[in-house]
Amino acid sequence: MLDEARESMEDHTSGRRLLEDKELHTLERKIDAYERKLETMQGEMDEREVERVLQREKLRYERDAARREERRKRGSEL
Repeated sequence: MLDEARESMEDHTSGRRLLEDKELHTLERKIDAYERKLETMQGEMDEREVERVLQREKLRYERDAARREERRKRGSEL
């Protein structure tokens, strides 16, 4: 997820796919959150805790992706 977010940021920075200000701000916050989450996971965690964190982040990512897709659909209908 962090790699995908960084790739989106690189696309924006290089001009391949420019983001609106709100999207850019959200992406920056996600990158920061993912990096902090990885830092906390570097410590001692049991396998169950790691799986729980990964599952929660995956669900959050999927929910956000669905919301972005819905906004794109609404935008193209206008």
